[in-house]
This record gives sequence, structure tokens and C-alpha cells, in this order.
Amino acid sequence: MLRLSFSASKPALRTRNLYAHQQCFRFLHQTVVLPAKVKWPPKPIGNTVRQVVTAAERRRRKLASREEAQAEETEEDIIPDDLREALKKSPEMATEEDKQAGEEDGISRPKRRGRTPKKRSAEEQYFQDQLSKSPDRQQLVLQYLQKGYGGARRRKAFGDVRRVNIVGEELCDVILERMKPSLAKHEGCDIIDVNPGAGTWSRKLHEVLKPRTHILMEPDTDLYQPLLQPLLDAKDSKYVLFPKPGVIWAHLERVLSEKHLPHQKALPPDDPRLEQPNDTLLFVANLCYHPKRAFKAFGSLTTLVLHQLMSAIRSHSLFHKYGTVRMLIWVTDEERLTPLPKHVAMRKKASLESEVSCGKIEEVASSGRPVGVFRRDDRIDAEQTLKVLANMEKLGISTPEGRETSMQKHLLEKRDEEGDIPAWVDDGRIGIQFHKVIAELEAKFAAGEFQKYSDIPRSPLPPRNEDLGPGKKLRSRAPFEMTPEWLELAKLRARKKTEENRGDIIYQYALRNDEIMAMQREIYNLKGPEYETRRKELFQLTREFKEDVAKLPGHQTRVMVTTHIDNEHLLRHDPPGLLFDRREVEPLKVERSDFFPHHELALLDFQPQAIWPILRKDYPANYDVFEYIVATLFLFPGQSVEMGLKSLWPGAYEWLVPVCPALTNPYKGGDMDLTRFSVRCLSSEMLKEIMEGWDKWPWRPSRIELLGQLNSYESVDKDDVMKNGDMAYGL
Repeated sequence: MLRLSFSASKPALRTRNLYAHQQCFRFLHQTVVLPAKVKWPPKPIGNTVRQVVTAAERRRRKLASREEAQAEETEEDIIPDDLREALKKSPEMATEEDKQAGEEDGISRPKRRGRTPKKRSAEEQYFQDQLSKSPDRQQLVLQYLQKGYGGARRRKAFGDVRRVNIVGEELCDVILERMKPSLAKHEGCDIIDVNPGAGTWSRKLHEVLKPRTHILMEPDTDLYQPLLQPLLDAKDSKYVLFPKPGVIWAHLERVLSEKHLPHQKALPPDDPRLEQPNDTLLFVANLCYHPKRAFKAFGSLTTLVLHQLMSAIRSHSLFHKYGTVRMLIWVTDEERLTPLPKHVAMRKKASLESEVSCGKIEEVASSGRPVGVFRRDDRIDAEQTLKVLANMEKLGISTPEGRETSMQKHLLEKRDEEGDIPAWVDDGRIGIQFHKVIAELEAKFAAGEFQKYSDIPRSPLPPRNEDLGPGKKLRSRAPFEMTPEWLELAKLRARKKTEENRGDIIYQYALRNDEIMAMQREIYNLKGPEYETRRKELFQLTREFKEDVAKLPGHQTRVMVTTHIDNEHLLRHDPPGLLFDRREVEPLKVERSDFFPHHELALLDFQPQAIWPILRKDYPANYDVFEYIVATLFLFPGQSVEMGLKSLWPGAYEWLVPVCPALTNPYKGGDMDLTRFSVRCLSSEMLKEIMEGWDKWPWRPSRIELLGQLNSYESVDKDDVMKNGDMAYGL
């Protein structure tokens, strides 16, 4: 017997003996004497090979017995009796092949992690009992989620802590009451529900629609199983739990089969019913992550999924193979602007894809306030909101108290005694914080709560230049220091004065632009000598306008003028250029307390439409061409249409302008002077005409040439868009 002793007194001999032990342990691993879980050094460690083997064998037996005990507990305690019976009664949802392959199919339940199965099962059962008895379900769900997300003591979370759940019972009731007329056609349908989470929204929607099948695709069953289990255990339950992520199309495709959706039949590629709405199927998803979850080139996983869903509409893939399917999708409040922009600067390639794929995108609920760096003038928003409020009154639709948007609430508060709403009340921009702060400071200063100067004497020595800041001079020789409140008030007064001056400039140029557009509509249908005379007058007026814009002091002022004019231009389209401005009702306001974690979300209603015939003609080849045209034009969204068309390909501008009459038709949102017509103001009809004209162009480049050019483009961020905001005026 080889004896490996650690009793040597010399360090070198002790190291050599330790190395011999390691080599012996490797040999035992290779000969499958020791299990893979036994690491070096074993505890307790012996001085002979026999002792090492004995300790390792004892440890291996202990691990094996523990695993067997856990397996028995998992079989007996994790799977309830009623769920086990459901598995037996539903062999189509959990086949033996799937179980042998280790796949979690149907309503099977994955193995628990973290706490021991027995303790977790008891807690789940207690929570489910409390959930069925408690009158305040929302508060109980919040307490459970708080604990599941780690709680205040930073426990280990059981699921994805970035996900935001809908927990507001009252919010769901208000939304469904508002949507009830449009949801009536979906009663008794099939529902695919991705990321139901706490299940509050899913349960409320289920109660209204009473679907024949409601598939819940929830990957975090460790956390949400106790919340969803009462839905599965209900009498004659139509719920089916599929514990896989629905945003991974491979798992979603497994659900899209006759086994899970027996009432849905996939249509052949040439079937005209593919372009028609399928009201027997509804897709619901919660794509909310805070902070955002990035994925490769996409800054947000939500943006990626929305892009793929828009692509699926055009290609009739995923669940759109049964016909176009309505989609109700929850997104974060900031990401609602990607498919549904409210400002011309946000109208980019992603929003255009949404316009082409969906005839209607409705913002059902949101924070109701402007978000992001871009914001329209309040007069434009007020004008459009007044039209929506008049339409709501005509339809007999009202908004519950506390659920009004900021602009809606502002206008309703200014209602006169007869109940009429004024066209506009200019008492400071809605939602801008500094207007509220300056009003409070002005009131305090008038009341004498603070003075201009303090009691602290000023230093007799003049301040150093570096203390004043670059480009600043000492203007006051007062013997006392100014108070911090006064300095803040003076700064806000200067900012307010700058905004007022810019507002006056913008208003003046907006009036001049309206005069030009009115003259264009007047002479568009004229002919003969009168047309030529009026055309010269229009040319002179337009030239003076562009020269004056170029002379405006400051680049930012010029950008604000051109951006305001473009926003008004989109609003004058028939229908309006932005899908948000085509809304029939105002969105419902959400509160942070309606969600957990407390972060505001927005509900978007996507209603797909039939794809353009020119794109369907040779799909996807023609859509690749359309994608090249859009990417080239919107590489600089602020450039003029003339510059954009010339950048498509040599000779494209000369060919496309005559065959695209909507570009120069002021009644359809066009402009007779394409040097002052911005690319970001192009309507869907104009893009359709450009695509049809391109297809008829005899000298158009090949698809391979366009794809090669498309791959060379790089994305342009918002700062570049703002830098090029004045390009539409040939500056």
C-alpha cells in the first residue's frame, strides 16, 4: 500500500506529497471511482489511498441518498393532486416523449430552485388560500411580489426582477370598460398570453371575453405559479400554462399547432383570407422591462420584439398565418413612442414600418404626459385634443375622474359656465417643471418670503475671472451678496424670456407658412395665364420665407422653427400624418401604483392591415427595395424631399416627381416646392407612390446593388437629426 504522508517537516517534501495526493485523486476520477461532484481536497482527508476512497465513497452515497429523497419530495409535494390528474387527463399537453426528452410541455411544472420543495409548497398553498379569501387581492399580490423580488432585506429573487407587472384591478376594469365595444367581436376566441406575470390583466380580460382557450406562456413559474394556479384550478378552466418564454419564436411555434389551437387552421400562402382580420384569435403580451433589457444591436428587447411582430404581419408568419391578428401589448411608457410617435422628429424607420403593417395603432392607456426629449407646441396638442374631446362627447364616451391626461385635464378645468371649452388658454406650458417653479418663486418673492440681497456683506475685493466663469463679467457692485432664491428666480426669468422670444418668432413664421400653403391650394387647380402669374407670386413669397429662415439668429432657433412647421404640416394631412393624431378617444391615465415595480406602462392596441399590393407583388424582394428607399430617405429625416430623392440613385428624382403627384399636391399633404418639404413629412400614400414609381422605372438598379448599398448605411442618432433639422429649407 502506498502511503502518502503529510508529516514531513520540509516544505518541499510536503508540497511533493500534496501533489501526489492530487495525482491520485485525478486517477480515481478517471477510473469512475469518485463522482464528479467530489472536489479536491475531500473532507475528511486521509493519509492513504484507501482512506481517500472510503471518504469519497461515503460522500457519494450521501449525495445519492439526498438526491433520491429530493426526487421523492418533488414528485409528492411539488405536483398537486389536481394538477397530476390534469396531466393524466391531458396527454396531448404532456406526452411521454416530451417527458423523456426532459422538455417542459403543456401544463407541466419545472423543478423548484432555491428553498426546499416542501417548504415552498406549503407557502404556496397558504398563499393560494389567502388569495381566494382576501377581499383586497391587489394588496396581497403586491406583498407576494415584494417578497418574490427579494424584498427589503435583499433576499434572493425567484424570477426576473426587471419585469414590470400589472397589478391595478381598477385600472384593468377601466380599460376593459373603454374597450368593450371593440372587444365584443372577440368573445369566445382563443388567446395567446405572453408573460402574464401576476395574472391580473389576464384574469380581467378572460372574464370579459370568456375565451375557449387561454394559453399562458410564462417562463418564471418559480415566482408566478402561486398567482396563476387558482386560474388553472378553477372549475371548467380554459387556461393552459406553457412554462416557456413566448418572445422566443421557437417556443411560440410549438403553441401554434393543432394540438394547442385546434380551432385555428393555417392558411396557404396564396389564400386571400391571409389579408383579412381573424377575430377568433387574440395576442396579448407584456414586454415591459425596467431597466431596459438590451439585446445585441437593439437597445431594448421590447423594440426588437415589436420589430419582429411587424415583420410577421407582412410575411404572414407566426400567428398571422391564420389571418391578421389583433395584438394588445404592454410596453414601458417611454417605448410607446417608437411605434406611435407624437413628434415629427420621432417619425423614423420603425414608426413607418408600423404604419405600413397596421392601419390603426391606438394608445389605450399611458402616463398621459409628454416623455422624451422631443415635444410639440402645446397649441398643436390642444387643437387636436379639442377635436378628440368633441368626438368623445358625440360618441357618449367619458373618462373616469383621475384618469384624464394632462392636456385633457387642463382644457376641462378651463371650461366656462356654459360648459364650452376654450380653444386655448396660454398660462404656461403644460407639464414643464420650471414654469411651476418660477410661479412659486414669484409668489414667494411678492409675499416677501425672500429678498434680493442677503445680510452677508460682499467682499471688498473683486472676484477672480475664473470664479465668474468663461465669458462673464461682474455687473453688480452691491455691498451685499444676492440670496440663492433670487439667483434661481433670475435664471428662470431669463429662460422664460428666451422661450417667449422664440415662441414669438415661431408663431410669426408659422403664420407665414400658413399663408404660403393657402396660396398653394388656391393656385393648384388653376390653368393658363392666371396660373403663371400666381405661380410667380408664390415663388417670390417662398424665396423670401426661406431667406428669412436662413438669417435667423442661432441654429437652435432655426431648428425649432422648421420643426414646428413640420409638426403643423403633418397635422394638416387628411388623415393626419401621425397615427396618434388619428385617435378617436383620449388615452386613459395610469398611475405608478398600478404596476409593480412602480414604473408607468402603456397599453398599445395594434390592428394589422393588408399589405400594399406593390409589396405583396414580389415579396420579400419588393419589400427589400422599399426598405432601401426608406432607409436612404430617413438617413437624415430633416433633409428636403428633393435632396432625399436625389440621394436614392442618379436619375431617381427626375423620374419619380412626375409619376408621384401626391408629392406636390397641397390637398394631400404635399408641397409644390420640394426644397422646403421635409422627408419626415412624407405620408404613407406618398411612400406608396414612390415605391410604385420605382417599380416602373426602366433604369432602376438591381436588388443586389440596393442591398449592397443598404448594408453600408449607419444609424443616425437624435443629435444628428436635430443638426440636420434645417436641411428641408435648403440651408
